[in-house]
Amino acid sequence: MAVLTTGFDAPHVDLIAILRPTESVSLYQQIVGRGLRLAPGKTDCLILDYAGNPHDLYAPEVGTPKGKSDNVPVQVFCPACGFANTFWGKTTADGTLIEHFGRRCQGWFEDDDGHREQCDFRFRFKNCPQCNAENDIAARRCRECDTILVDPDDMLKAALKLKDALVLRCSGMDLQHGADDKGPWLKITYYDEDGADVSERFRLQTPAQRTAFEQLFIRPHTRTPGVPLRWITAADILAQRALLRHPDFVVARMKGQYWQVRGENVRLPGTLPPGQRTALIGIKAEVLIAVKTSGGYNAARFCIRKADHLPAAGSPVAGFKYRETSMFTIDAEVRKEQGKGASRRLRAANKFPAIIYGGEATPVAIELDQDKLWNIQGKAEFYGEVLTIVLDGKEEKVKVQAVQRHPFKPKLSHIDFVRA
Repeated sequence: MAVLTTGFDAPHVDLIAILRPTESVSLYQQIVGRGLRLAPGKTDCLILDYAGNPHDLYAPEVGTPKGKSDNVPVQVFCPACGFANTFWGKTTADGTLIEHFGRRCQGWFEDDDGHREQCDFRFRFKNCPQCNAENDIAARRCRECDTILVDPDDMLKAALKLKDALVLRCSGMDLQHGADDKGPWLKITYYDEDGADVSERFRLQTPAQRTAFEQLFIRPHTRTPGVPLRWITAADILAQRALLRHPDFVVARMKGQYWQVRGENVRLPGTLPPGQRTALIGIKAEVLIAVKTSGGYNAARFCIRKADHLPAAGSPVAGFKYRETSMFTIDAEVRKEQGKGASRRLRAANKFPAIIYGGEATPVAIELDQDKLWNIQGKAEFYGEVLTIVLDGKEEKVKVQAVQRHPFKPKLSHIDFVRA
């Protein structure tokens, strides 16, 4: 009998007596793990717990955080090897699986020589852009070709610098199905917190199209990876939309007259610098404007996005913010500040959205009095004020029609303008 501390290496140990209580799952894992080392002639290990610890030896992924309080152990069979994995997940009242958070199969293989290898199936993964191999979502290098995998945070930051990129912080997803002379299709529309949207469409006529839809949409978006989503028609997908999750970010590039979804990110990155919030709404065009203050003119950059169409009826943002199909959403990002007073006011006006009716999706020049910007942002009684804007080289008078509180950000408002 011996008393050992941390750091010892004794793989022959086949009996562990626990004499102290602990509520730490990681410490319990370390204690029990001392007896789980492989050794010649060792077939099992006996655990004697005299301290009444509440931990279950067969709990899912010991050491993995449980997450939300309503998460429960769920069983998920690996589609590759058939191993019955136990992960944290969610079920309905009758025990039907609706979501799990497993990443890799926990099953092991053993060949005739006794060599053991873990099953390589991954429930959640990211593909290598070079060889398309599936890697762990936190991997930095591809396990097949050793290519450095770009961090999602870096991908987003790079996309935000592009002039023709649209980056949405996705807060909802809407599915619609239909058919034309080319066969059935399914349209997926992604929405951000401010009502901006971008969509993509999948054809579901040929076997190749259906396979591509499974790989490009179903696998990355299902809440129950590894559990097949049974479907024959697009209507079957809509009936099971509760089993699909929207991504955290969507990146699209302009192709012709339309946005084309180029990538999605289902992991929330770290906090972005304040100056990048503008780009998250989606840049259609950029313009340098002059904000007039008592200290002179201060330069600020306005990002302009035109809403090309209304949200579909019944979608999460239908009826919110949109009044007409031809309009602009404008966000201000401060670039230069003069004086302490002007600096404070410019920061207060940062990110204030304004909707201007009419015009095309072209760069515009706007000259507003900074005091009026401050009043629009801070005072709801500023209705009826007439402002002058320069739209497509023509000076127009516009009147503040409404100042509405942002439903997701109580400290922000958006302003509707009509021609005076």
